[in-house]
Amino acid sequence: GSACPPGYPAPSTRNRLGERQELSHTSSTPPYESFDNRSETGTASREALISHATAQFAHQHRVFFFQLVIAHRWARFIRWDRRGAVITQRFDYISDPHTLVNFLWRFSHMSDEEQGWDPTVSLASKKESSLFQKAVKCFIRSPGSHDGAAVLPHAERTLDDTGTYPVWKICVNNETTGESTELLINRPFA
Repeated sequence: GSACPPGYPAPSTRNRLGERQELSHTSSTPPYESFDNRSETGTASREALISHATAQFAHQHRVFFFQLVIAHRWARFIRWDRRGAVITQRFDYISDPHTLVNFLWRFSHMSDEEQGWDPTVSLASKKESSLFQKAVKCFIRSPGSHDGAAVLPHAERTLDDTGTYPVWKICVNNETTGESTELLINRPFA
């Protein structure tokens, strides 16, 4: 069992059958003590983890993903989705390497979808990417524009020539009609 501070849920995970499994706690210190550290260093560490998660969601089409956090001899896993994060208790991976090895072995045997990749998204082909670029350029130069400015401000930002934001194809299903539509997307703008 675990001795979680008040207000924290008991850390758990779900096995491949979806059954809830509570994680065991092997440390002699409270499981969230170091993660909930309110010092400047603790706050900066949490801010960095959040920043990395935000960047990953901005650049990858994921439903969720895992982070492995290692500090000195301690490790923990974080599972991020678009609502927040679930954090495991820390564990001493030096005296108990089985937990880390077991996770990494299982993770390496998961499908892309089980690892959190969105199954409705795939990279667009070169032909589709070219079609997307032409459509955006045509839109920007449409009769509704004024002095080269698009009707939709900042639409030109979606023309990312750095390769940082590739063109993606997303399959959207209409739950009412059962029809599906493929959309081409690139760099978001607001």
